[in-house]
Amino acid sequence: MKNKFVFDLDGVMRDLHKYIEKKFDSKITHWQWTNGNGEDVCDIINKDLDILLKAEPTEYLPTILKYYPKPEIWTDQPDHWIYGTLEWINYNVGTDCKVRILDTGKKRERLDSHKDLILIEDSPNFDDYERIVLIDKCHNRDVNASVRVYNEKELENELKQAQY
Repeated sequence: MKNKFVFDLDGVMRDLHKYIEKKFDSKITHWQWTNGNGEDVCDIINKDLDILLKAEPTEYLPTILKYYPKPEIWTDQPDHWIYGTLEWINYNVGTDCKVRILDTGKKRERLDSHKDLILIEDSPNFDDYERIVLIDKCHNRDVNASVRVYNEKELENELKQAQY
C-alpha cells in the first residue's frame, strides 16, 4: 500500500513565528512563548488578523508543492482565523487543495482510521507520533518522534521514499 502525505499548515507551510519574531524583535523559543506584554502567538494574531495573510511561506513549502501540487492540509484554526487562512492558502498554495480544520485529537483520529496517511507536523501536542513526520522546531525538541526532519532536503527524502 502506497502512503499519502497530508500536511499541517502553521510551522510546516506558513511561518507565523517568523513574522511575529520580526515584528517584536524577539525569538520564539518554546511552545508557551509570550512577548513583553504577556501575549502569546494567538493573542498577537487575534489583535492583528492580517498576520494570517502577511506571514511568509516556510522553507518547506516549495518541496511540498514539488511532490504534492494539490496538498491536503490539516490545520487547527479558530473560527475567526479561517477566512484569512483560506486566503493565504489560495494565494500561496493554490485553490485546488483540500483543507480540513482539525484539532490535534481529530488529526490523530483521522490518522488512526486512515492507515495509508502520514502527517507532516510540527506540534509537540500529540500523545502518539506514529505516522507523523515531525518538522524539527525549538518548541518540539522534547518530543520523542521516530521520524524527525531538520531541513528541506530531509523532508524531500521522506516524500520521495513514500512514492516507491
